[in-house]
Amino acid sequence: PSAKPVLLEPILEVDVLTPEDNLGEVMGDLSARRGQILGSEPSGRLTRVRAYVPEAEM
Repeated sequence: PSAKPVLLEPILEVDVLTPEDNLGEVMGDLSARRGQILGSEPSGRLTRVRAYVPEAEM
């Protein structure tokens, strides 16, 4: 049997705090960076977005 190499890359877990008005822009930016959105939740007057993003894209 031959080996099947897999390329791995460092992934960061990021937290972004943003006003709700900018939420769509932040989500779009994270997605454009190949980010995987984990979720969002209100945090006071801001919204907290958590995501996994490849280190090379940050």
